[in-house]
This record gives sequence, C-alpha cells and structure tokens, in this order.
Amino acid sequence: METKILFAIVFLNQLFLISFYFPRKIANRIRFVYDTYPPSKFPKLYPMPIEYYEDKQRNYKILNWFILVAGLFLVTYMFLNFPEDSYRKRWDQALVVAFFMVQFFPVLLLEIASFSLYKLMRKYDKRTERKAEIQPRRLFDFISPLLVGLVVSVYFAFVAFIVYFKQFDYPWFGGNMNIYLITGTNLFFIGIAAWNMFGKKLDPYQSFEDRRKQISLVVKQLAFISMGVTIYAAFTIGAHAFELRHFNSTFMSIYFQIIAILSLRSIHIENINFEVYKED
Repeated sequence: METKILFAIVFLNQLFLISFYFPRKIANRIRFVYDTYPPSKFPKLYPMPIEYYEDKQRNYKILNWFILVAGLFLVTYMFLNFPEDSYRKRWDQALVVAFFMVQFFPVLLLEIASFSLYKLMRKYDKRTERKAEIQPRRLFDFISPLLVGLVVSVYFAFVAFIVYFKQFDYPWFGGNMNIYLITGTNLFFIGIAAWNMFGKKLDPYQSFEDRRKQISLVVKQLAFISMGVTIYAAFTIGAHAFELRHFNSTFMSIYFQIIAILSLRSIHIENINFEVYKED
C-alpha cells in the first residue's frame, strides 16, 4: 500500500504543477500583456484581432482544466483498482509518460499558434529599412563555460558509468545502446540551441537585447535538461539493479516535474522591451 500512496501523492503534485500552477501563470502573463500593452497603443504586437487571442487564452484554460479533471479521475482509478505489484510493470510507466505528453499538449498548441503569429508579423512588416546585429554570436555569450563544462562532465560520467556497469552482465541491461540514446538526445539539444543562436529571428520587431536574453534562456534550459535526462538514465539503471522497480512510476513522475520546471521558465515581462511594438 505504501507504494500506491507515494505514487498517488507524487502524481497529484504533477497534476497540480503542470495542469494548474503553470497554466495559471501563463494565462495570467498573457492577460497582463493584453491589459498593459493593448492593441490601440502597441499594434505591431497583434497581427490578429484581439478576439483571436482571447479565444486562444480561453481554450487554453479550458483544455488544462479538462486535463486536470481527467488526471484526478485517472489517479483515483489507479489507486483503487491497480494491485500493489502492478507498480512494478512497465505499462504503468508508459501511462505516466503518455499523460505527461497530454499535459504538455496545450503548451504545444500555444507554441504552434505563436509561430503562425510571427509569420503574420513578418508579412505585415512594411519597414523598408531594418537594423542588423553586427556582433557575432558565440556560445559563451549565452551560457557560462562552467555550465558547459558541467554538461560535458555529466555526459562523460554517464559513459564511464555504462562502461563500468557492463561487467555485471545483467540480462536486461542495454549496454552501449544507452550511450547511443543519450548521445543522440544531446545532439538533438545541440541542434535546437544552434537553431536558436543562428537561425532566422521569428519576431521581426524583437530588440537585439531581448533576443539575446531569449537565446540565453533557451540554451541554459537545454543544458539543465540535458543533465537531467542523463542523470535520470543512470538513476533508472541503478534503481533496476537494486530492485527498486516498484518505484519506477513514482521516480518518473518526479523526473517529469523537474523537466516541466526547467522547460516552462520564461523571461520576466518587466525585462522585455515592448516599445518596439508601438506604431511608427
């Protein structure tokens, strides 16, 4: 019973954090922008009528409330109907993974909508003269060498851990496949960081300083997420070896909550230059 109670507590916290706390913060942030920087004074910020944004915000809130209620039903059903030994099975972990992806779906919809809005902003941008940033972008302009060194150290420590662990010949151990998966994941993160650093600016009006802040935030987020993924991979292998598999669903929920905290951070509104969105 202790395993079920612990999992229920941790999963309820996942529901609160990802489907209530962060959505509320995001919705309040959007509302603050509408009220403080209205279309009448900052028309460049709104390529669509204000009703479009209000509908998106309302749908975002409704979808998160629906996911929250569905999650409460799910954890209640799991607690009342799943036997204690079911928490040792992989399909329970798959359920946690699937629900985490569902929880992030509203954020994904917001991101997709923002890309469409940036496209419209570029389309409606009638300026004949544009300023370009001359200073080259270097990695250490956005992230400290210490943090980069920490990411690299965690990766090589993981490789050494896998090489050491291979000597025990566990039948379930994936061996070098673990290294390949973590390496591929980190290369994917490097690609995202490079795209943010050197790719085309999405918001045509965004100031140089704001873009630098945004790139720095994304690169640092990716660094911390990279370390989180690598450490969690090593942790799950150790947990398996020490016969702690009945806690796997609980560990995975905690891991997803940490990823959410790292991923959903954003630049403080008061540090953003909204003057660039005023009418010329």
